[in-house]
Amino acid sequence: MSCSWPLEYQKGRITIAVDSWPRRIARDQPLTVTGRGLSLLVGGPDDELELYDLASDDGEQHNIALERPDEAVALLSDALAELLACGASDELLAPRREALAHFRRAANLG
Repeated sequence: MSCSWPLEYQKGRITIAVDSWPRRIARDQPLTVTGRGLSLLVGGPDDELELYDLASDDGEQHNIALERPDEAVALLSDALAELLACGASDELLAPRREALAHFRRAANLG
């Protein structure tokens, strides 16, 4: 399961969602993926990927992404594939793909 701001809320785009005044979005808005007893938060490539074990940390206080990088990568990869299958465009998924690539490099996963 995943939930997020609309994928269109990407860094650099203009929105009038709050009060009809045009504003440039400063950061890619977060996407939350929940599954396998885990909760994963991802914004864009400039944001740290966060992974929480909901069984032992239901308050999501201890980020375990670098402790369990394979699970973080699998959860995000599956979510991106599902969003693509549902019709999300490559352009809208690009910030999350870049975040995934950045995380893989940081976790030495290649």
